[in-house]
This record gives sequence, C-alpha cells and structure tokens, in this order.
Amino acid sequence: MTHPLMERGHLQKIARARNAYMSEDHTSPPSPNRTHIIVRERHELRYWCGVFAVSPEQLREAVQIVGPNPRDVKRFLVDRDGVGGDSDL
Repeated sequence: MTHPLMERGHLQKIARARNAYMSEDHTSPPSPNRTHIIVRERHELRYWCGVFAVSPEQLREAVQIVGPNPRDVKRFLVDRDGVGGDSDL
C-alpha cells in the first residue's frame, strides 16, 4: 500500500501549486489598511504620510494623540497644523 501523498497526481498538484506561487509577485508591499493607520509598518507610514502630506513624526504624534482612525487623524492634523492633504476621508 502506498502513502497517500505518493498517490498518482498528488505530486503534480503540489508542483503546479508551487509554480503558481513562485510566479506571483511577492516583492511589492501589501496594500495599506484603509480603516486604521499602523505607523510601525514602513509601507503604511509612507502611504499615510503621502495621503496627509505630513512628516512621519507628525503622523506618529497624531496617531498617538487621537488613535489610528484616519478620519480622526485628518481632523486633528487640519485643526492643529492646517495640514491634512487632499484626501476625501
């Protein structure tokens, strides 16, 4: 009796799945989270700094004060610094 993993076709399925995975682009950063700001993730920090047209320090401070909700952060940045980018949040 053969092991189930050695049954006919199973190894071919594994090879196809591996090839499909390897052909995908795993170099681009994941899409930023739109519901909250995660300042410890470099790609998120860069994205949100661009959205609000602020420095990383300004964004970190805003998130520390009002929390990670993008609307709250924008409101805070506009009220305090008169900045906040052109986002429709």
